[in-house]
Amino acid sequence: MTDEQTYLFDVNGYLILEDILKPDHCQRLIDAVHEAIATPSNQMPQGVGHASEPDGSEFSLGDLTSIGPVFADLIDLTPVLDVLHTVIHHELRLEISYTRVRRKGFKGLNLHGGGHWDGGGQDKNFMYRHFNGEIFAGNTVVEFNLTDVSAAEGGFVCVPGSHKANFGMPEAWRDVSSGQFDPNLVRLVSCAVGS
Repeated sequence: MTDEQTYLFDVNGYLILEDILKPDHCQRLIDAVHEAIATPSNQMPQGVGHASEPDGSEFSLGDLTSIGPVFADLIDLTPVLDVLHTVIHHELRLEISYTRVRRKGFKGLNLHGGGHWDGGGQDKNFMYRHFNGEIFAGNTVVEFNLTDVSAAEGGFVCVPGSHKANFGMPEAWRDVSSGQFDPNLVRLVSCAVGS
């Protein structure tokens, strides 16, 4: 990671890597997701599951790496691995791979995650540490934007720096389902296709 990337990851809790996937690659992934969604569960590879909201506003599909190489090939992209090796360890473990297709009308999620190394009443699975010049962020997530996502559309939102918070977020601030939130607290992160 560059000094700039290290600083941004440490301060914000996330990092955007642009142009990781080309638009035609993203389209192949979109097509594969829609094909998998249309496939009955009993015809999917073992371990691959479907789930959907009753109103059809969200559809999830996982374990993507078991579906085929179009997804499995995302595991070892060099620019992504360079970051993961820096913030996690040179040995990595993939715990889960899934996708969510969200349509207009999806109610959204509440803010979740965060944590401190001593627990502090927060979830230790999300702990973040900096020690002796190194970052330790064991539960790091990689997300690929297969389409352009503007801040107005939603997508990834976060409270920058909350990964280092010493206190839990007040419950009243977690619920953003109404679309109302303090823009000084919550950042809507826009990303271009392939980021």
